[in-house]
Amino acid sequence: MPVTMKEIAKIAGVSQPAVSAALSSKGTTKVSEEMRRKILRIAEELNYMPNNAAQRLRGRATRTIGIFGVPYVSVLTQALMLDISLELEKLNYNLLTCYGDGEDAAVSAVRELVGKGIDGLIITTEFNLLKHFKSPPVPYVFCPCCQTEGFDITIDHAAGTEMVFELLYDKGYRRFGYVALYPDDLKEGHPNREKYNGILNGLRRHRLEYDSEMVIFLSCYDGDTEKIVERIRSLMPEVLFCQNDYLASRLIMPLMRAGIRIPEDLILIGYDGLTLCDIVAVPLATIIQPNQLFADQIVKLLMKRIHDKQLDMKPEGRLIKPYFYPSESCGMSNVRLNKLKFASDTFSTLELNWKLYNNKKQKEEKQ
Repeated sequence: MPVTMKEIAKIAGVSQPAVSAALSSKGTTKVSEEMRRKILRIAEELNYMPNNAAQRLRGRATRTIGIFGVPYVSVLTQALMLDISLELEKLNYNLLTCYGDGEDAAVSAVRELVGKGIDGLIITTEFNLLKHFKSPPVPYVFCPCCQTEGFDITIDHAAGTEMVFELLYDKGYRRFGYVALYPDDLKEGHPNREKYNGILNGLRRHRLEYDSEMVIFLSCYDGDTEKIVERIRSLMPEVLFCQNDYLASRLIMPLMRAGIRIPEDLILIGYDGLTLCDIVAVPLATIIQPNQLFADQIVKLLMKRIHDKQLDMKPEGRLIKPYFYPSESCGMSNVRLNKLKFASDTFSTLELNWKLYNNKKQKEEKQ
């Protein structure tokens, strides 16, 4: 049987409210520091675990937030999870994650998560599974990877590619290509389609001819880099956007071996903002998904909804614009390459690496 605060109080010789105060993560002056340490030692020896669900039933906040998502899908989602965790930590909130593969499993996973006594829920998948509930059980924020129906906050992928399109158009470039992995990646409702839409918007605005041949699907070549490079050479794009940094980075060496110089013969642009952009043969220009701002806005909106006890919420429909990270693959200087700045390792995204490096420097300066 799990140990209770009542049992800890009996052993410590204090009241149950005193135990509650001592175990509170907020800190307290209701018990002396000596007594607080004694209660914490007893709780540790008895392996005490707080019953969040019971606290919630009594109308108390558990200071626990749930996230329904897939943290292992990509390093980008892992980085977003960490950024959300760091934002919640500032507010003294704990974090629980869950995922269910399939509709029934998803609903079951969320029911279990809510049953653990969470104060609010963050949904990062492309579908809002709370539509299966008669009413939302807790305040929540729906923040999918692209503009899905009913979203609260997401990244404006089209704005990212369109911004860079305009920048390169102003520099005189007119032939733009796009590299995707699969044809399905350009179906409506897919984040990679949104990225491609930014290029289409630029073509239409400047009345440039649209050529469907300028879209290259790597899966059609079964990984044969010679055929892929030959296809790129035959199309003669001046600028090649890639659906993500992995594809762009993987193309650099085959292009260079074939005598195609980057950026002299071909401008190469990635997307996402991964740390690998700085360590490939030709440092890669990329469009950074602003995870830190994304996480900050998600947490702020959720805290507001929790404070206001909002369950019947209208979707915010808020879009966050990515920003451009120029580098040598687009012929622009990158002063960040002049220094090796790592907190202790090559972290998944450029933003996260910069953040953790700065955090470490600030801690060192305070010592």
